[in-house]
Order: sequence, then C-alpha cells, then structure tokens
Amino acid sequence: MISFLEGKLEEIYSTSVVLNVNGIGYEIFVTQPQHFKSEITYRIYTCPIYREDSQSLYGFESPEQRNFFKLLVEKVSGVGPKLALTILSFFKMTDLCSIIFSHDADQLSKCPGIGKKTAQRLILELHDYLKKLPIVTTPSPTSKTHTDAVESLIVLGYARKQAEQLIEKIQSEITPEDSVETILKKVFKFNKGTF
Repeated sequence: MISFLEGKLEEIYSTSVVLNVNGIGYEIFVTQPQHFKSEITYRIYTCPIYREDSQSLYGFESPEQRNFFKLLVEKVSGVGPKLALTILSFFKMTDLCSIIFSHDADQLSKCPGIGKKTAQRLILELHDYLKKLPIVTTPSPTSKTHTDAVESLIVLGYARKQAEQLIEKIQSEITPEDSVETILKKVFKFNKGTF
C-alpha cells in the first residue's frame, strides 16, 4: 500500500489535487483542496480505495486523519470513501472523537450527507468497536475521560502503550472538568513535535 506521497503540487481541482512525484502525476482526493498551493512540495498521507470499476487515492495531512478515514470506510456500514472524506472535511479530529464518545447524533447529523439514522449507526458502530479495544483504565477522578482519550488516540492509529504514555505526559495539566476533546488538544499541543 502507498503510505504517503511527497512531491510538488501541480494542479488543484474542486475535490482533488495532482501531486508530481518524480515525474508521475497522482490525482489525490483531499478534504480541503483550496488549502493547497501550486508549486509547493507536500507530503500527503494516502489511502487507496479499489473498486471493481475504479481505483482512487485519498489523501490526508496526517497519519491520524488517514487512520480515521480507514476506520469510517471499513467499520461503518453505509459510509463510503466520499462520505468519509466529507465527514473529515466538516469536523476536526478531536471533535469527531468527542461526538462519538458523547453519542451526539444531532451534532454529527449537521454534516452534509449524514442523516439522523446514519449518524446514530456511525456512533454505535464506532463506539462498539472502540469498546472492544484492550484498554487499561487508570483509577483516578478522571478515569472515564482518561480512558475515552486513550481510546480516541488508539482509533487515530496509536498503540495502546503509546496512547497511555502520551496522556501520562500531560497528566498534571488535566483537570476533572476536562472533556475528551480538551485532553486531546492538550496532547496534540504538548507533543506537537511527535505528530
């Protein structure tokens, strides 16, 4: 599988960009094509999708975003690559994790293409999937939030041990009032150099 592509951006379309990698132009469907600039070198983390009648390449600014895309496409029935891309264009990663753990179908259904039933199914299927992951809970006043934050990091592609370590690094900055979203923002900010 092509994990990422690095090259100079040649063309920008409404839903995709063309990246020149050593003389080969790859069309990559991305979340925000308008954020790219021509003649600039980018590294785009990719996920190829193969169908009977087509082959498409989807690209993301981080491995975490790509991993969440794969999770949406592979684990949620009724969510194809185009809808998954729309979801990731509409919500920030931390917001998505927070929505899933708080079962906020109303918030999720604000995304174009997501009806109430699809929102409920997405939350149910991803939340159930996350619950099956081997999570070690830490007995503390913030145990539930801590666990949900670890689950969010795992769904973004981190190993359980690594996710636990990332949370532990900012343990002194976490308060009992912090939501999962707040904790993840603190993790990403503190560990900016490693993401």
